[in-house]
Amino acid sequence: MEDAVTTISNADYGVHCLVVYPDLVTLREFYSFYIQRQIEEKDEVVQLALFYEHEDSVRHILSIGHTAIEVEKYEKNGWLAINDSLRKYFTEWHNAKAADFEINKRMTKNVKIMGKEGYSILDDMGAFIFKKRIDDLLDYELSLAKRFSMNIKRVCLYNQKDFNQLTDTQRKMMAEHHEMAIILKPH
Repeated sequence: MEDAVTTISNADYGVHCLVVYPDLVTLREFYSFYIQRQIEEKDEVVQLALFYEHEDSVRHILSIGHTAIEVEKYEKNGWLAINDSLRKYFTEWHNAKAADFEINKRMTKNVKIMGKEGYSILDDMGAFIFKKRIDDLLDYELSLAKRFSMNIKRVCLYNQKDFNQLTDTQRKMMAEHHEMAIILKPH
């Protein structure tokens, strides 16, 4: 787990990473450790959009244990945003691809104004699988750059069961389109 976080954390800005996780416990450990490191050590802003966990549950997880952070303070200061990926991809955005690019541009600019180093985006793509929109998922993922020209680190999270719903060809295409692909082992 720590190796995966360190690999992504130490990657240059612009990285587009695929992370496949086996279960919720492992995902929680991953995002807790990553967010704590990026905000407190790397001086970044982090956006987290999960599908299998409610925002309040995420806030609770982030505020306990050895990687606990000051969630309320960080959200208030704009250093942390916690969202629901179903709402993000299927309610708020009518054109996710165009909106995503504009948000990335705006956030990169805002991050500089805040005096932060960069911006990490962790998005669970399970909403696409839930909605049975695999073609839209592939279209969206392939519309994203393999490497971004902005000070962002983009981490696309997939539950192993969701990722397994893709064909072998689709999984291979997804892995090749991301600059980095990591499969997390159960904790």
